Amino acid sequence: MQRIVSLLQKTIGLDATVIGDSVQQAIRQRMQKNDVQDEHGFLKLLQSSPREMTALIESVAVPETWFFRYREAFQLMQEHLSPMLTYHRMPRLLSIPCSTGEEPYSMAMALLDMGFPSRGFHIDAVDLSRQHLDRARQAVYRPSSFRGAHPDFRQRYFRQTGTDYVLSSGVRECVNFHQGNILNHEQLEAMGNYDVIYCRNILIYLDEEHRKRTVLLLAKMLRDDGLLFVGHAETGLIWKDLFHSVAAPMTFAYRRNMAIATPSVSSTAISPPAAASRKPVIQKECLIAKKKRLNVAAPELLQPVSEVGGETGPSLQEASRLADQGKLDEARQQCEACLQQQGASADIWFLLALISDIQGQHQDAETAFRKVLYLEPEHQEALMHLAFLLDKRGNERAAQHLRDRVQRIHSRQQAGVGK
Repeated sequence: MQRIVSLLQKTIGLDATVIGDSVQQAIRQRMQKNDVQDEHGFLKLLQSSPREMTALIESVAVPETWFFRYREAFQLMQEHLSPMLTYHRMPRLLSIPCSTGEEPYSMAMALLDMGFPSRGFHIDAVDLSRQHLDRARQAVYRPSSFRGAHPDFRQRYFRQTGTDYVLSSGVRECVNFHQGNILNHEQLEAMGNYDVIYCRNILIYLDEEHRKRTVLLLAKMLRDDGLLFVGHAETGLIWKDLFHSVAAPMTFAYRRNMAIATPSVSSTAISPPAAASRKPVIQKECLIAKKKRLNVAAPELLQPVSEVGGETGPSLQEASRLADQGKLDEARQQCEACLQQQGASADIWFLLALISDIQGQHQDAETAFRKVLYLEPEHQEALMHLAFLLDKRGNERAAQHLRDRVQRIHSRQQAGVGK
């Protein structure tokens, strides 16, 4: 089994510690479907059949996407690109991985709504799966692709046939689909630079080596004033020496740091600069609020968590380190031990919530986020993550209520800064 997992890691940069048991389950299912009795035989099949390798990858990397996922991100994108409409500059946008097309088509509809002509912008959409790309080109969608989104765009751009919705040809023609692997950096570099890149919910599944190279690639492909959008669970995976976050709730957007030269991604060296010590994977947005509470005077940019907080208790520090290595079960044990030793803490519960969310234990994650909010009612990161979980359950009203709370908190903070 390990040799098959290693082959997957080499092919798509898979971090098996994050995917967990789903890898082995997918392998067993594909073995049964192909009537292969032993793992050695299935490994030989994978090595000789690109079709079967693709089928296994698709079984492991199950897409979860819908139109205008995180509408706030698309609103920020519109604000960012609006000057180009005025000065007749053609924006270039990239969606990778694009899955079954909901994300790049949302980008196209958002630009058309702004007044861009259909040939006034360029959108590339890349995915490893030929099956996903075929579905994207067909552009026929079920009601589940419209969850959490305002229905007005569906009325304008889709035609209903039975229970399905068919996207108009005018929108389909705005997107250029390509089959490609995010690890094939030569292919992606050849596509040029972009004003906006959506690279959501892929970094979390890459192992450390491939994640580093991919982040460097994104830095090189993004134009100087461009926007990079990542998934809500990936904000701790963006190096602070390359990117800085945009202060816009629920967008998970980044800009490239202008003070630092764009790195070469074609180099075989994949390590960041010697002084660049990454923040842990799980201890992410919370660090901003933590910095304020601990009254840290200087920006922590590249310091590890243990240096930022100056905490003497080893448990939370060790939990962050373990989480950074993908050892989520051990990180959870450290958090629980820390709760027993120190009592209730918003930081500990927030880390526990993120671990549960990444492991797919969404009910436990929701409970932990609510405990964070009980201890710190204005914890914006917990509010945003909880809103996302409620959206996934279809509780749109409660999710919107939480987003409204975040917006009110953000408005109060902005008003305080302006005084």
